[in-house]
Amino acid sequence: MTKISIIGSKIISSTEMETYIMDTYLTGRKVWPSNNYFLVDTDKIYSDLQQKYLLSELKVEKIFPKELKIEMTEKNSAIIYDNGLETYLLDLEGTAISKLFNDIIPTTTIIATTTNTSTLSDTSPSATNTPMTTETVTTTVYKPDLTKFNTFDLKYLPVIYDTRLIPIEIKQTNILPVSLLSVITEWQSMIQKGGIGKVKYFEIDNLSTGIKSYLDRTWYVIFNPQNDLETQINNLKVLLRDIKPTEYVNLYYGERIFWK
Repeated sequence: MTKISIIGSKIISSTEMETYIMDTYLTGRKVWPSNNYFLVDTDKIYSDLQQKYLLSELKVEKIFPKELKIEMTEKNSAIIYDNGLETYLLDLEGTAISKLFNDIIPTTTIIATTTNTSTLSDTSPSATNTPMTTETVTTTVYKPDLTKFNTFDLKYLPVIYDTRLIPIEIKQTNILPVSLLSVITEWQSMIQKGGIGKVKYFEIDNLSTGIKSYLDRTWYVIFNPQNDLETQINNLKVLLRDIKPTEYVNLYYGERIFWK
C-alpha cells in the first residue's frame, strides 16, 4: 500500500498520523513487504489508533489495490489549556485530547530599572553627596500566545493559563474539574452577552482567591467560581456605570467589590 487517506482530521495532525501509520505498519519487512494489501492488519491499526488518539468514531478500511483509508471523528474539545510548558486541548471531562504546538513556549521579557539617590543637605556640617546608584532587574514572564488560537476550530474556545506549571500527558484525566470547566465556559459567554467585553484568556493559580479573566480591555476581572455567576455579572455591570477601572475589578468577595 502506497497511499494513506485520512478524513475528518481537525486538531490531530493528519501528517503526523500518516507518518505514524507508515512507519509502524507499512515498512520494515524483507521477505514480504509490510505494505502488501493482504498483509496489512486493519484491526491492529484500528486498535492502536484508538489507544493513541482520543476519537469518538474511527473506521479503517483497505481499498484495493494500494490505499488505506482512515475516517475519524475527534472528540469534542472544550478548553485550550496552557500550563506554561505546553498547550493542550481538554475535552468536556478535563482529559487532555491532544497537544497543540510543539515549538518553543513564547515569553515576554520585562526590564525594570530603579534609581536610588541619597544626598545630605549642604547646610549640614557633615554634608556628603552619595553617588546615584542604578539597579536593573530583568524578569522573563510567560504569557499565552493568543494569535496561535485564531483558527476557525480554536478561536471560540476558552483559553486557560495555569500558573502552577503542572506537567501533563496526552489522555491524562481530571486535569481540571468538570464543574470548573463548565463555570469558565459559562463565564466567557456571559461576559460577551452582557456587553462587558470579550475574554481573551483565564489565569488560574490558587482557586481560593478566584479566577482572573483577562478581557479586551485595559483591566481584568477576578471572579469566584463558587458563587452565582449571574449575580457577579450584575454587580460588575452596576460598578461599571460609575467607575472606570484601570487595572482590575475583584468580585470574589460577593457584595464587597474591590477595584483599581
